[in-house]
Amino acid sequence: DMIKKVGEDLDGNGKMNADDRFGMLTQVPYRLLGAAGIAATERDSENYPVLTPISDRMTQAMTIIAELLNDKTNTIAYEEMAKGQNTSGFSGIWTYCRSKFATDQILFFESGPGTTIEFTNMESPYGLLALPKLDELQDRYYHIVDEYTCGWSIPSNVSDIEKVGIVTEYMAYASSDLVDAFYEVTLKNKRADSPDDAAQLDLIRSTAKYEISYIAGAGIRQMLEAAVKSGNLASEYAKNADAIQAKLDECKK
Repeated sequence: DMIKKVGEDLDGNGKMNADDRFGMLTQVPYRLLGAAGIAATERDSENYPVLTPISDRMTQAMTIIAELLNDKTNTIAYEEMAKGQNTSGFSGIWTYCRSKFATDQILFFESGPGTTIEFTNMESPYGLLALPKLDELQDRYYHIVDEYTCGWSIPSNVSDIEKVGIVTEYMAYASSDLVDAFYEVTLKNKRADSPDDAAQLDLIRSTAKYEISYIAGAGIRQMLEAAVKSGNLASEYAKNADAIQAKLDECKK
């Protein structure tokens, strides 16, 4: 409802484009799907990932998400917002589009807390919010950890496994202090505008969830994005399920 209340044709040309005001800057459907409690994969008897079967609740969530993301009068994608701009490479797309939030051209956008550094001089106050539940039947919140920031890999030809284990365990141990300091000192005390933001940050962090299949590059993200565009999740599942599961099965090798 809030997303649909702020859209405005600022340049007065009769169509919504990157120069106008939008309720939401959108990216990918899988974070909203995860927020609805829908997992892309499940574990089999050997604890390896298998594609989650399509369900009525998954279809319900995807229908709502598709309606939101395809509403071009109230939402705009990063790529569309940055079209024609000199964004100096891939990462510049995200920074440029988020600058539109800082000038009150975007009401909501999805991102990690690290991007708050871009809003330290923002004139308008801003807040942090957990991603919404699908409905009142959902008993908790979920937040998918970005797949580009949560994975480490070790080559299969490493010979000194014991040494690798010691190093990675120490890195995990040391990082916990760093992460806590970043949350408590930088985010809550320096960048959060109110105690409500700090409470939301605690809620988001305590409901973090990892989805290994997005790291594996099995094609699930692409399937979900295609389902949003086509509006037919069942059809996209039917076309892609076997190929995705074959990719997931490679994890066993």
